[in-house]
Amino acid sequence: QRPNARLDLPGGVVAQRKYGKLEFSSKRTKKDIWEGTFYLSGPGMLELPLSIGTLRLERMNLDAAPFRCSREIPRELFIDPACIRFPVVIRSRRKGERFWPLGAPRPYKLKEFFIAKKFPKELRSSIPVVLSGGQVVAVAGVEVSEPGRLKPGQKECFRLSWEPGQWIAREFSLMNKGGLTKKADKRRRIVS
Repeated sequence: QRPNARLDLPGGVVAQRKYGKLEFSSKRTKKDIWEGTFYLSGPGMLELPLSIGTLRLERMNLDAAPFRCSREIPRELFIDPACIRFPVVIRSRRKGERFWPLGAPRPYKLKEFFIAKKFPKELRSSIPVVLSGGQVVAVAGVEVSEPGRLKPGQKECFRLSWEPGQWIAREFSLMNKGGLTKKADKRRRIVS
């Protein structure tokens, strides 16, 4: 049995099973899917199209960093400045793209990462991917890459924060309430 299934109903309504939950929503069209590439030439803020939200990248002193340990998504990410080379590229994921999740033994396809985290299929392409030097350094609001992790003794970092648009925030809220990401994290630690 597949964990996700979809049925188009009359009147533009879609019934979807998402990892054991049944949801009804309006049908998304091709024009609702985010495509495009955006650049940050330095620390700053970027408004993304189609209510994807606002992305901020700022350099900060680690002594002043307000670290909050949260398992809820979206969360702030702290990245090693040595991994950030401007211009930073922000875009949606690409087919076959690879990402090395923090703490994982090796890189994985981004699709496999999203499946392991139990992200609904229609949400995966709406999450901004942050690249520097051609490598994925972070999945906005979700995870920093292993090469981008902070090392002991560092004095500075880049803080990446993402305030998603309304429909994405609603999806994250449903995921956080269901504890799906916590279960996926636990399973990944066992596999690693």
